[in-house]
Amino acid sequence: MRYEIKGKVIDASTDASIVGVRVEAWDKDFGTDDFLGSAATISDGSFAILFDEDSFRDLFLDQWPDIYFKVFCGGDLIASTEDSVLWNVKNHDVHVTIKIPPIKPAACGERHIYLKIERIEDYSPVHPQDHVVPPIQYGRDCMRNEGHENALIPQSEIDARRLDAVVYREYLDSGYLIPKPDKLILADINEPIFSHRVPVTP
Repeated sequence: MRYEIKGKVIDASTDASIVGVRVEAWDKDFGTDDFLGSAATISDGSFAILFDEDSFRDLFLDQWPDIYFKVFCGGDLIASTEDSVLWNVKNHDVHVTIKIPPIKPAACGERHIYLKIERIEDYSPVHPQDHVVPPIQYGRDCMRNEGHENALIPQSEIDARRLDAVVYREYLDSGYLIPKPDKLILADINEPIFSHRVPVTP
């Protein structure tokens, strides 16, 4: 048998709808509680969770679920109804309203990221930027292999690695006029300026 929980999350002080929080439904049990399902609230603060009886029936053969809810903003638990469990829920269409403490506006809402594909011409990964100021130094090779005895990569090898790179560059506005210049790794003193770097995904 399938159950459907329809609900809404609102601000306890203003009754305003809360968008973008994750609601988890749980079945209260003698031992370990059973996870029934989860959903995120949409623009009017509503959510819907579907589950069947296999989600809560165990060795004790629970006939009806005992339902409570947890509400998360990102990874943070911001509310729980474990102290007010809905015991022995026999109706397969459950309707609830969950009131939560006030949270910062848009803390759990949408986040827009603006990425633009751009070229970096004549890019060399071992010497990504010209005219640098010490202590920044590119073209180093600490292995000191043949031809690199001075711990530097010869200019001929730097030039041989040059290419026209294509990157996703992040901007702060939808018109792609204001680039985001933040460093990728704060501790990296050799990181080139944003217009001459290629982000690397491990």
